[in-house]
Amino acid sequence: MNYLFKNNRVNKKGFALVDVILGITLFAIVLIFTVPTFLYGQESAVIEGKRQRAIKQAQAGLEIVRNIRDNNWTDITPGTFGIQEANPGWTLTGSSDTNGEFTRKIDIELIDVNRYLVRSTVNWEQNRQRHGEVSFETRLTNFQKETIPEPTDYFYEITMANDWLTGFCADVIVETDSKTELEWEINIDLSEAPFDGEPYEVWNVNWEYNEPILTTSGQGATQYISKNNPATFGFCANRSELPIEILDVRPQPTDNQSLTGQSVDLDPYPDLLEGDFVVVLVSYNGSGNIEMQKNGGQDWNPVFDQVNNNNNLQTKIFTTIFNGSWQGGNPVFKVKEGKDSMSVTSYYFRNTDPYWAIDTWENSGTFSVNSNPFDITINSINTTANDSMALAFFISNDTNEWYLQNLDWNVLGNSQYRNSNGGISVSSAYKVLETPGNTGDVVNRVIPASNTSGNWHIFSINKYNF
Repeated sequence: MNYLFKNNRVNKKGFALVDVILGITLFAIVLIFTVPTFLYGQESAVIEGKRQRAIKQAQAGLEIVRNIRDNNWTDITPGTFGIQEANPGWTLTGSSDTNGEFTRKIDIELIDVNRYLVRSTVNWEQNRQRHGEVSFETRLTNFQKETIPEPTDYFYEITMANDWLTGFCADVIVETDSKTELEWEINIDLSEAPFDGEPYEVWNVNWEYNEPILTTSGQGATQYISKNNPATFGFCANRSELPIEILDVRPQPTDNQSLTGQSVDLDPYPDLLEGDFVVVLVSYNGSGNIEMQKNGGQDWNPVFDQVNNNNNLQTKIFTTIFNGSWQGGNPVFKVKEGKDSMSVTSYYFRNTDPYWAIDTWENSGTFSVNSNPFDITINSINTTANDSMALAFFISNDTNEWYLQNLDWNVLGNSQYRNSNGGISVSSAYKVLETPGNTGDVVNRVIPASNTSGNWHIFSINKYNF
């Protein structure tokens, strides 16, 4: 009997341990499946919130143009405008207006002497991978001259489904607040990035392309829309080939990884050809002089002097025209005095001037950010040659994320490349100008931005001159 009693006590302890293990396992399983769902739900709520704010701004654009029409029909003229508050009322001015992260433009097309087609379009960045666009259309009538009923408004939203350098595919939804069914037709302007290109495939609708406008109307199941029955379709478009080809962007370290030390060996793009152009941005979180320890058999030129941000961040750009082979090993960049965080980001281009690729010499400087919306602006430069490419670089002394605010500039590589050791974040952008001219300012938003400081650089490069 004593043996049986002891065995029972041992078994009860064993079962208690099993219960604890099972409980911990079940709790872990619940966390694995519920936490991602919760985070996804939060992101979806943020995206939907931005969409609703964009819709309100686009609707407000139409209402403001109606108000201008009501005050004075002659204040409305064909063209593309932004909206500016005046005293009294409103006025159409410039080519767009900006409210925080949203950019709105008003397109006015002449139908006849007493009617205009008015389109209010709002663009924004939903997240780092997706751009959003909504657009409302209506027809305005000079009601003092004619009595023509205006149709019920409908609007569309365009989102990027897949984006690559030379083309993209987009999804479009056409909606209305009308409870009765409406036939619809919309015009999508494909002249501005990121939705810039020539469509080669459009599905679920009738379509016609007259550069740069893609005109679509309902077909079959998409012919009519009502409040609870939107129309959806999609299209793919080819962008014009860049006059200067971007071969690769190679960060060291890769995004959100760690790299430290006094020197970094360049990891070059493996398929370079003689005459390709190489740009290397060296960033160092600390105090010290950035130098080249080994040149890899190339003739390197610093674009400008090293930029020093209060001894907290050092940046310097080196360039070379590749001579056909790396000699004596890959190039090595060093900071002799320091041992802190160091990042090397290299950019590779083809079809640049084989003898001198620099079009406009660099401007550079420092920045600090303390107030919302935490935007850093690099002032415009003027290019001097046809088919030039402007390059802009933003570098912060922390592991920040970056959100490019300009629709006419493009992200070069990823949105950012962060060094988690010590803290460096590099973001870069480019813009192509077919003829010599002003690049326009480039604006990048840094998040989080509390007490963030950093450096910036901007210059332009040439295509072949023959």
